[in-house]
Amino acid sequence: MVLDASLLSVCGRYCGNCVWHLGERSSTCPGCNAHRGNPWWGECQVYKCASEHGAEYCGVCTEFPCDLLMGYYDPGNPEGPRNAAIRVAVNAIRAKHGDEKTLEYLEKTGPLNKPVD
Repeated sequence: MVLDASLLSVCGRYCGNCVWHLGERSSTCPGCNAHRGNPWWGECQVYKCASEHGAEYCGVCTEFPCDLLMGYYDPGNPEGPRNAAIRVAVNAIRAKHGDEKTLEYLEKTGPLNKPVD
């Protein structure tokens, strides 16, 4: 599987593995970067914050890691806190090693963020 750097989201999610991007849910999504933080479910506060801070993604923000990123998950998803911690780790890897190494890491680990089933 070849991963696409354009699908690395601001928050650290890889949209290429997302059930909504893959069309496995009723709503489909072109990816976080494509809709600029305005998916079908509303405005993404993390995307908005990164934009306001002039950060390409959270890992390069001067306030990284922050409470907003760590607490941004669906409270109905029991995997939410774990997913947030993984996104912080992905952002740290991306900031230190760049997109190519981040994609290599994601290829080895497979999908990291688990949706509510």
